[in-house]
Amino acid sequence: VKLIVTLEEHNCCGGFGSAVAEEVVKIGSPVPLEIMAFPDLFVGVGSREDLLALHHLDSGSIVRRITALLAAR
Repeated sequence: VKLIVTLEEHNCCGGFGSAVAEEVVKIGSPVPLEIMAFPDLFVGVGSREDLLALHHLDSGSIVRRITALLAAR
């Protein structure tokens, strides 16, 4: 495994990504972890699509981020 990615429509702190991070640390995995989630702050007001795009959680942004992360490995 080259990369572990978690993706959620939730705050980055205390969500699914945090739970995965805890397990990765427990097993001492050398695999990088990328948590894709809303930042730990007020995310704003708008449509779901607008907020996802604003915080780079729309499908195009996700593909670009994962592609860039894998290319850097």
